[in-house]
Amino acid sequence: MTWTTHNERKFYHRFRKVGGKVEHTYVGTGPLARLAAECDLHQRQQRQLYRQERDRWIAALKQERMDQQNLDLHVEMLLRAELLFAGFYLWHRCKWRKRDMNPTYNPQSHRVKTSPPRQPPPATQAVSRPRTIAEELQRLVAAANTGHPASRQQLRQFLVQHPNITRHCGDLMGHAKETLLRRISSNDALLGESIRLELERLKQELLPPNPRAVHLLAVERVLLNFIEIHLYDTLYPDIASLDPPRAKVVSIAKNSAERRYSQSLRTLAALVRALPAKKRQGDGWVTPGLKVHAAE
Repeated sequence: MTWTTHNERKFYHRFRKVGGKVEHTYVGTGPLARLAAECDLHQRQQRQLYRQERDRWIAALKQERMDQQNLDLHVEMLLRAELLFAGFYLWHRCKWRKRDMNPTYNPQSHRVKTSPPRQPPPATQAVSRPRTIAEELQRLVAAANTGHPASRQQLRQFLVQHPNITRHCGDLMGHAKETLLRRISSNDALLGESIRLELERLKQELLPPNPRAVHLLAVERVLLNFIEIHLYDTLYPDIASLDPPRAKVVSIAKNSAERRYSQSLRTLAALVRALPAKKRQGDGWVTPGLKVHAAE
């Protein structure tokens, strides 16, 4: 779009590329030409705003997908570590088999036991009121955030002494579920608490009696993918009404979430078959015979 001047008069022209060739259209002069130029300028600004908004949306979706893939990788590493620790190995990269069929195997007996941290000597002078657990945690976190190695070591020792704090703050699955639930429920407390109660009910139904740690990880993975699928259904109920580029990205993300959900269900079913729940015998828990392929 350009203006040309001839005999002190301005003329407005449009130039568009059609089929690889530049097509010239003469619009005219006077008020109608100025109105056409303003309309063209407005349309260019609208197209630019649309492209910027689309790029921001695609970047946010890619970041969310990358976070989901990183979480999947960590969960898979945890599952592999638990199976390897339980005495399994991956046969031909397709089946998990157990090397030693030991019915009295107890994973807790092989875990590394850390010695309790050394306590400082009692103070010889009068001291003020002892800090509460919350105050001590805030002090250690503030000191560790400065990056000092000794402060981080003190924080680690404090967390070893208080495993409940570690389990709450280090619950990766819980943090991921809460992030997705906040996007679904926004500020609706009724909806958020109802979904949490329903997820807890589904978790209890999916878990076998007396579950192992690997069963808990697999069920949490199933619930997380379940939430992700319904997140896309809630945010984008009608994909056909979206713009073609945006609809394509949403469709790819939703299909990927559905594949991960199906895979997590298959993984849970395989784990339930390979690692049956522990049964109570006498004063302890024992493991029944594992239903896996025998090693050649």
